[in-house]
Amino acid sequence: VSRLLELSRIEAATEEMVEVALGSLIARVIHRTHSEQQPVRWRDRQLLSPPAAPPRQPTPHREPAPGQSRGQHIQAGRLRCRPADVERALLNLVENALRFSPPGEAVEISVEPTQRWLAIAVTDHGPGVASDERERIFQRFYTTDVERSGTGLGLAIARSVARSHGGDVVVSDRGPGATFIMTLLCE
Repeated sequence: VSRLLELSRIEAATEEMVEVALGSLIARVIHRTHSEQQPVRWRDRQLLSPPAAPPRQPTPHREPAPGQSRGQHIQAGRLRCRPADVERALLNLVENALRFSPPGEAVEISVEPTQRWLAIAVTDHGPGVASDERERIFQRFYTTDVERSGTGLGLAIARSVARSHGGDVVVSDRGPGATFIMTLLCE
């Protein structure tokens, strides 16, 4: 019931849009989902600009210092959004990827900025998504495997958040597993 209420709140889009550091948002998602048994990794080497620089200027990725986690050093540009909603959408995509990944296989998050769009990709190494299910998986309460836990609302929530930000969520077969790509319009 709470996830259905959350979906209704997102669709109403009542929360104010604010500017946030994308890297901090992604770092929180990684921190909440990463474990030694099921790692979540930041894959990018080219990111959006750091907060001090003007938006949409690419800067190189900094590798973490020895003994520090990659998630603590994510640097990315600023994004105007409803941060709690975007974080929830990304969290849903990562949790879904973890659910379908074999034990020990990393889930990867990558970001690809363009002039108008920001694409955040979440890639797993699971069984992938059958072509006839690629749209159905975004429907409320739809699940591909009744034996796995889940309400069938996570992907619907992620897509609703992306669409409320002028973007979308799609699934792609970029290799083994599935890649869910959330696009957000950069204002």
